[in-house]
Amino acid sequence: MQRLYPYFKKMPVLTPKHDLRKVVRIAVETKREKDFFWSLEFHPAYYAELVYNGFLPIATQLPFPPPYPDLKAQILRIIPSLKNYVEKRGRLIVLLPKLHKKRCLAVDWKQLHVSKNARKRAKKFEISFDSAIEKVIAGCMKQHGEEWLFGPVRATFRWIHSHPIKRKVTKVGKEEETSCSSSSSSV
Repeated sequence: MQRLYPYFKKMPVLTPKHDLRKVVRIAVETKREKDFFWSLEFHPAYYAELVYNGFLPIATQLPFPPPYPDLKAQILRIIPSLKNYVEKRGRLIVLLPKLHKKRCLAVDWKQLHVSKNARKRAKKFEISFDSAIEKVIAGCMKQHGEEWLFGPVRATFRWIHSHPIKRKVTKVGKEEETSCSSSSSSV
């Protein structure tokens, strides 16, 4: 991919085989200049793992084959599974897991400070999960169009919503079991 699409040349690939916690730690410690990684994997468990580890996984659509003569055969030789992937979706959609510098979900919770005033104002609000996944998806689509939530991302959100994934999370030094279902509904 990196040889075929210049956009990806300086963007590292992520797969389900990567230790995402280690990737995040290295990216944060080295103050990595670029926010994006890329992947062709949309499996819901992998997507949930990305979110759990602080990534904001978005997606993009690429022309296939790339706008270079006689490249389709070369691509399919390098990545044979890409043919099935493109035929299944009718286009090439690439996952772009992002460690956003301004809205980064990878937070050192020990250093997080929430002012007394903010905690007081927050008492007026309520947050809920798993209550309106279809409305959230429809609202995102209405405001941003399909470019914001491509079909594979919507399908992943729906799968995660209907198949909760149990994880151990740490809340201020205390481990609790929680369900990572519909991390998508907070998008």
